[in-house]
Amino acid sequence: MSENDTDTEEARNREFLMLADQFIDLANQKLDGHDPSMISAAFMFASSRFCAFSVAAQIDNPKEFEKEKGAALEHYSGEYYNMLEQNLDRHDELLNDAESDS
Repeated sequence: MSENDTDTEEARNREFLMLADQFIDLANQKLDGHDPSMISAAFMFASSRFCAFSVAAQIDNPKEFEKEKGAALEHYSGEYYNMLEQNLDRHDELLNDAESDS
């Protein structure tokens, strides 16, 4: 991988994290007056709707859509699982660090 590729990848990672932080900021704003589990459920639903739109927007043919649907479900489910696992592990570390500090 060239240095230019690395710079581009780092820029895309920064953009990705900035977008994610904007969604998280919006979710945090909704904490006032809403249960976190409601916000989480709404967030997941919105994400799934947008992911479905993203897949559908790339496909013109209904038969191709049926073929790609399973792959999309597998891809997005796997990515979500990995991201959730990483974030749960991070919270586990934070809780263990806080417990050892007290």
